[in-house]
Amino acid sequence: MGLSAPVFSTLAQDLASHGYVVASMTPTYSANVTVLRGHAVTSTPAGNHEDLDEGTTADRLIDVWATDARFVAAQTGQDARLAGYIGASHPLYIGHSFGGATAFQACHDDPSCAGAVDLDGALFGTVVRAGLRAPALILGGENSCVTGTCRATVPLEQTMRHRTRQLLAKSSGPVWRYEIAGTGHFNFTDYAVIYLAAPIRALFPLASIDGARGLRIQDAYVTQFADQVIHHRPSPLLAGEHPYPEVRALR
Repeated sequence: MGLSAPVFSTLAQDLASHGYVVASMTPTYSANVTVLRGHAVTSTPAGNHEDLDEGTTADRLIDVWATDARFVAAQTGQDARLAGYIGASHPLYIGHSFGGATAFQACHDDPSCAGAVDLDGALFGTVVRAGLRAPALILGGENSCVTGTCRATVPLEQTMRHRTRQLLAKSSGPVWRYEIAGTGHFNFTDYAVIYLAAPIRALFPLASIDGARGLRIQDAYVTQFADQVIHHRPSPLLAGEHPYPEVRALR
């Protein structure tokens, strides 16, 4: 909601450095600005709703985002410039916030999905009730109800926690969940390391962890998850290796 693909460059470049082809999507009418054929397109009330906490509104929009994500994955696999260099038959969907919910929904809808990653995103869509067959990774901020384990004190948090628990109960594929201490919602974006003057920084949900370290931790888990579900290389992190004291594995 409002963000664009370039603010996830750190994660995209890290995955690319490990041999993955990364296609990023800026959602038209939901991002504050999207550039199409040289023209700026701003967000609309339908694409960037003021209150996505109400399930039906979010479910309708997530279907659009998930369909777009699957289209992008399919087009990437058909790109003649990449022919012979990539195996695009089993895409991995990754997203932050509403994009994380989209990653899970797109993976649910795509029979060829290799796995999905949700970076601190409250879940929406039919995937919540149906679960996932493919492997999944959830990385949540400190005390985030996205992981399904928070001490929910308000109705919104209770709803977020309940949706994750629903998905876990219905999923037949493995789901790894981790909470990263000292991280806020925007620590999973490049805003964690972009200089922001103090008055502006106070407006962003960033927490106490060193921004660069937080992104290194995120990238390590996402990359090892990708290696395990796509290339079948066992991940030390997912197996229980604990090099980062900020990370708490959730059961």
